[in-house]
Amino acid sequence: MEKAIGRVSQPYSFCSVCHRNHGEGRKHIFTTQHKNRLASTLSKFSNKVRAARRLLQKPKVVDGELEPGAKLWCYCCQQEVTRHVTDGTTTVEWGGLLEHMASPQHHKKTRHFWWFHGAEQNRLQTFLLFGAEYKRFKAMVADAMRALETQREERMKKVRLLHSHISPRLSSSPHPFLHLPPRSPHNP
Repeated sequence: MEKAIGRVSQPYSFCSVCHRNHGEGRKHIFTTQHKNRLASTLSKFSNKVRAARRLLQKPKVVDGELEPGAKLWCYCCQQEVTRHVTDGTTTVEWGGLLEHMASPQHHKKTRHFWWFHGAEQNRLQTFLLFGAEYKRFKAMVADAMRALETQREERMKKVRLLHSHISPRLSSSPHPFLHLPPRSPHNP
């Protein structure tokens, strides 16, 4: 068996961006294929992050459950993240992703992802959410929840008022739907 002269064999490692095993070591992150796939991956993820960040200034709280069970993949943490935060009756759009982006675990894993895959440092801040931003977001969500609760109470008042106007009419006739005009062959 001949010995390879001048070649040091690298242990195989898996690149989560390129989805392949390689024995190139750190040289792999400088290949054209890796750079292209990294740019594509970060572009896809940044579209979702941008959509979530738009709601930092004006959170959207929705009555009901929006996209139940919707999840997305965090490429930096290599895990699924809940897209929206919901309690079944109220949903905060993109609340799950924003909460994840503010977590210390996400910060640590994102910084490691950036170093390990050789991503551009100037884009790192886009994928992180810091404490002050997140606290401000939570305060605005609380205000939006109070406004939504007020809207719900107003709707309930209208329903009760409508019900009180309709119920006397329904109770005066023993069968209100039996007083419909009879159907004729000429008037179906």
